[in-house]
Amino acid sequence: MAGHVRKGSILLWVVIYMGLVKVPALTDYWNGSRLFRIGFPASAISGRKFHAISSALHLSDPKKDAENMKKKGTLAYDRLGKLKPVYQQIRDACKTFFHPHQNIAVDERMVASKARIVLKQYMKEKPTKWGNMGGVDHSDALISFYTVLRKTRKWYRALFYHFIDIAVLNAFIIHQRIAVARNQKPKTQREFREALVLELADWNADFTLIKILFLREGREGNVATGFTDYNTT
Repeated sequence: MAGHVRKGSILLWVVIYMGLVKVPALTDYWNGSRLFRIGFPASAISGRKFHAISSALHLSDPKKDAENMKKKGTLAYDRLGKLKPVYQQIRDACKTFFHPHQNIAVDERMVASKARIVLKQYMKEKPTKWGNMGGVDHSDALISFYTVLRKTRKWYRALFYHFIDIAVLNAFIIHQRIAVARNQKPKTQREFREALVLELADWNADFTLIKILFLREGREGNVATGFTDYNTT
């Protein structure tokens, strides 16, 4: 479980970093040539492992997905089943940590995707014409500067990356409001994202160090199965 948390945290900060530092191709982040010597992502994960994790990314239980697929063509079939778990977690977090003002504007957002899914729509008046529905124009504009969205054939992965964008932007807006309330100068969105990437990367580095020390203690006979071995005989 701890390994999955670590890999998930690496994937998270790497894709946010990719929104800050743009290169022509995904593989260029791990390109060792003089022209593309970007060592930050490579310091935590290899390009092959990043591709493997992102390609295997699922947001739901495969067993439950299989059960849901058996219901396809009936009213019991959940078209959003592959997205529901992470959607519900984000929804609960938003309701817990932030309460918006009384007057709220609601609009639709297009999440770029040409995956084969009945939820997809074409809207010729939108800057992004093909995609899935989502948020509001100002949010769209802020996200577009540093979007983490990667090309993917799976619609639920496209929405997952979009959810990361929304979560980071919401955190940035809350940061701004807290800074103003404390009479402090808020960070720009770029500064905020840079600080977030470094904090997540440092957390992952600390997590890895603790794991290394724990395993080293185990090899030396001081730790057996997660508990210190006190010999009282």
